[in-house]
Amino acid sequence: WGYIDKLGKLVIEMNYDDASDFSEGLAGVNIRSKWGFIDNTGKIIIEPKYDDAGDFRDGLARINIGRKKDKVGLWEVGVWADRGKWGYIGKKGDIVVDPRFDEASDLKEGLAKVSIENKYGFIDKLGNMIIQPKFDYATDFYEGEALVEIQGSDYLLEKTGNMRFAEDD
Repeated sequence: WGYIDKLGKLVIEMNYDDASDFSEGLAGVNIRSKWGFIDNTGKIIIEPKYDDAGDFRDGLARINIGRKKDKVGLWEVGVWADRGKWGYIGKKGDIVVDPRFDEASDLKEGLAKVSIENKYGFIDKLGNMIIQPKFDYATDFYEGEALVEIQGSDYLLEKTGNMRFAEDD
């Protein structure tokens, strides 16, 4: 993978096994099964050392350490032998939120959905648990609310932690 400009001219050489779109000035690139980030000149800003990575949102990118696919002989299969742990890095590669979550989403409206032991909650951009992981299912926040599920019932959750039945709308 590489990058072209709007006219189709190759501007960053095809040196990558996989690549993502640019977001907040950086793009995720995969080299030998590890993810890092480059700038728009192709310079590596964050060394490829993560097992998975998301795009930058609000100055942070999700990263995964320890994720491994299962193997049958020499071939990787689509089953995760180890899902690893998710955390967040800043644009200089500094770990902002230690990888400790089973799942993690991009920041949306200042909060990120995370899961621990199959329960969802929300953290802020410093990693503080704002809403404890107690939900069986949760969406990201949109216009100040997230849809959450507890024991088969749907609720609308506010950033304050207040909830109301989703059917009330």
